[in-house]
Amino acid sequence: MRHLLKFAVCTALALPAGAHAAMPDLGQSADQVFKQWATPSTPGCAVGMRQGEGAPLLRAYGMADLEHGVANTPDTVFEAGSASKQFTAAAILLLARDGKLALSDDVHKYLPALPDYGQPMTLEHLLTHTSGLRDWGSLVEMGGWPRGTRNFSMEQALELVQRQRALNFPSGQRFSYTNTGYVLLAAIVEKVSGKALPAFTRERLFAPLGMAHTQWRDNFRRVVAGRAIAYSAAGSGFEQDMPFEDVIGHGGLLTTVGDLLRWNQALNEDRLGISAQLAHKTPLPGGAVSNYGRGLGLRSYRGASEISHNGATAGYRSWLGRFAQQGLSIAVLCNAGNVNPDKVAHELAQAALALPPEVAPAALAAPEAPGYAGKFFSDLDGKVIELAYRDASLTLDKGPALRALGGAAFAIRSGSFVFADRDHFVSASPDGETVHYQHVAAGAPDATALAAFAGRYHSDEVAATYQLSVAGKALVFSLVGKADWVYTLTALAPDSFGGDDLLLRFKRDAGGHVIGLETSSARLFGLAFKKID
Repeated sequence: MRHLLKFAVCTALALPAGAHAAMPDLGQSADQVFKQWATPSTPGCAVGMRQGEGAPLLRAYGMADLEHGVANTPDTVFEAGSASKQFTAAAILLLARDGKLALSDDVHKYLPALPDYGQPMTLEHLLTHTSGLRDWGSLVEMGGWPRGTRNFSMEQALELVQRQRALNFPSGQRFSYTNTGYVLLAAIVEKVSGKALPAFTRERLFAPLGMAHTQWRDNFRRVVAGRAIAYSAAGSGFEQDMPFEDVIGHGGLLTTVGDLLRWNQALNEDRLGISAQLAHKTPLPGGAVSNYGRGLGLRSYRGASEISHNGATAGYRSWLGRFAQQGLSIAVLCNAGNVNPDKVAHELAQAALALPPEVAPAALAAPEAPGYAGKFFSDLDGKVIELAYRDASLTLDKGPALRALGGAAFAIRSGSFVFADRDHFVSASPDGETVHYQHVAAGAPDATALAAFAGRYHSDEVAATYQLSVAGKALVFSLVGKADWVYTLTALAPDSFGGDDLLLRFKRDAGGHVIGLETSSARLFGLAFKKID
């Protein structure tokens, strides 16, 4: 009976004679890391680990299907989310090796319907998240239909991108993660090879490497044997949270932990001849270097070099990584949206490698730190953070202390904060993404000043009209035709309002009259709306 399957399963892949035994010392560690999901009442995860030439450790926890009592196993199929990007990148690199394209080619050579933004946009820009393209998921959200609420096809996603009259920034000028580039790369694979991405990768990647359980979710209605249902937490239980869309390239890979370990092994052995190209760090203007390669993140964890990528689509979570110097591969696939894949993967890595505890370098004296305290907002998406001075340290949002680097520079694990003056600073992440913050202005506009912003605003780029009205000292930005699609915004600076992860900047004519606005949110900057009444 399938519902009586044990909820923590250990097995091994077939290996050549003479291979070493599995890693029994890690089994207990994996059980501890995933104990929260090792029950018949929750969804869970599958995990695969392999070190050197030893046999892999494969385990599974929790349920693949709560309604029918089907447990997860090491052979359960999950969706890999953004960890899928490395396979799309590999397809492009194989076509480049075949002489069918060059990474320096302009995207318009293959997708002429894409607007001309006034400067070259290359395939390399798409691969490295330096294209400036707006994220298609953020665009459909501004249109009132965030991913998961409506089925989207590849054709619809491409048509939406083709309607965009501007970029987030000029191509090549900075790093900003965007799924759009990998959707376009999937279309380019088909344009150049004459085969859709699923067929091309099956012939050139999955079949040759023995990844028999791997395919793309290019038709979400297709029956996939052994696939886990994805869930998100709802109250005291769970509800289904499946990716009902057919857009692929940026995500959408259906696979197992065993297949992912085979993939990592092939990259370790460079069986495709593209491993170094996938892991090539991206140079940025000004001499900076991004820790993102081509579909892979290139980082350090407690002194160990890590090549990895995580993923999240609907209720699926994933993490796939390699610690090449130690010969360790880890694959985590989950159907529980409340799993933090980075956290559990690094706990597994710590158990396997016995890495030293993380010790932050000593902070330098920062006598001016108290002067930097206050509320600041991002000029990209309006996100507000608070810096406070307590216990002789500058702290972030009542959380971790910033480490003083000297002068007006500070750091936390996720990046650095460098102040231009006490009202402005730049935050930089290891991937190379930079965000400018400025002090939130004191006070709020009065009712008369707020009334000047009221009216309707329309964007052809997302085919949406919003109503802007005044509620006390706030502005209410609501999507016409969807009563529940509402943003409540407060003043951040003159003509700038933010809230609910949205930033509005108003535009005025020479006479000072409000004629439009630009919205910005995560991965979508400066989307123009025209005032129409």
